[in-house]
Amino acid sequence: MAILNLAKKLDEVYSPTRLAQDELLAADARMIPPVDAANLVARPGNVTQTYDEEAYDERAAEQPLLYGAIGTTSKRESAVTAAGLRPQADASTAITTQLTAAVKAAGEVWVAALTFLTPYRMRSPKAKYFYLLRAALLWLGDTVGISSAAIMLGEIPALAVMLSLSASAATVVAGLVGKDVRYMRERRRRQRDENSLPQEAQRFAHLFCGVDDGSPIVGHVLWAAAVVGLLVAAGIFALRTNVDSGVAGVTFAGFALAVALGSFISSFMYADDVADAIDNAHVAFEQASAQLNQAAASLPLAQRLRALAQAESIGQEFEQRGQASMHTALVAKARMLAANPAIVGHGRPEPELAPVGRLHVRGVD
Repeated sequence: MAILNLAKKLDEVYSPTRLAQDELLAADARMIPPVDAANLVARPGNVTQTYDEEAYDERAAEQPLLYGAIGTTSKRESAVTAAGLRPQADASTAITTQLTAAVKAAGEVWVAALTFLTPYRMRSPKAKYFYLLRAALLWLGDTVGISSAAIMLGEIPALAVMLSLSASAATVVAGLVGKDVRYMRERRRRQRDENSLPQEAQRFAHLFCGVDDGSPIVGHVLWAAAVVGLLVAAGIFALRTNVDSGVAGVTFAGFALAVALGSFISSFMYADDVADAIDNAHVAFEQASAQLNQAAASLPLAQRLRALAQAESIGQEFEQRGQASMHTALVAKARMLAANPAIVGHGRPEPELAPVGRLHVRGVD
């Protein structure tokens, strides 16, 4: 606090306006004691500089140093704050650098996907919402059928609903194997030689020239999905037959199979591995961009940058004040000289020119 108060006092005492007024008044009042002098038009050459001029020159040279010290004191708090935030800010900067590279790489993949894969895309960008709506309706319908049968059998409603949710989810999930069937079909249709792909499309080679399309595995998954659908249908048939009639059991079992098949068809219609590759590249780019924005908005980094900017601004301000005060002292010096023409003349003499002579050439008079 004492240092800051001293800086404020120095700023008041040595402000450019105060110095300008003081120096100009002192210059106007300054009189050099005359000697046996004659009135001079030009400054005499035997005295290059008077003591008063030396004093004004020293005062001028003092001003940048003085204001530099005041500026250092004024910006010390900001400089210390910036130094304290440096470790966290450096960490944020390093993370930002890495994320910038990640955003660039993700952007290149997304652009390549849009450029090369868009002609092969079959699914509309808005098809996802209709697909999710269909899956929700299928799940809800199957849940109602199973839970109502379980409640009619005497099961506790809460347990019946929980059981039906899991069974209906299994039915809907079993139908998701339709995606794999569609993937196999489309990859066989797009099959081409890997060497025929352009260089920028090599990262998507698995969509066009896969060695194994997964047929055996998908076949096993299809059988597993069929077993799930049949088990759920058999369970509903047994429940409805027990609490109602055989016709009701067959009807609701058919509904369960229809849900499984509907989920299969819905998944088959929605599946598009090319669209998935484009959408995934877009999502990866958005996620990397969001992480970059979050890292760039780091509070320690922002605080350090503000502190550095403030310190730099204060330093520039006092540097300019020092230069202005130096010129004020030089103006005062000039005015002091102008007020004493009887001693130092009215100005500096013109430099003497060297005499112009003839060039003597040997043998020539």
